[in-house]
Amino acid sequence: FPKKPELLLVMGGGRKNKYFMKRMNEELNIKVKLIDYYDFNGDQIEADLISFLTARSFYNIPFTFPNTTGVLLPTKGGKIFYPI
Repeated sequence: FPKKPELLLVMGGGRKNKYFMKRMNEELNIKVKLIDYYDFNGDQIEADLISFLTARSFYNIPFTFPNTTGVLLPTKGGKIFYPI
């Protein structure tokens, strides 16, 4: 980031890990809150993200880009394997 964020919102299953949350609070020196605090369902957001990334992989569409992650070229992620 060009500037250190003032707040980190945590979502997904990791937010339920008390040790993980404690360590982030200790190490980051910024406010760390569960996204649930803002009345968002942290589990649903993670599920939506996985669905979105899976659809992009299925249709062979990149989901990481030079201006957002610093990769050299737009990059696709993952492969879908079908059972035989």
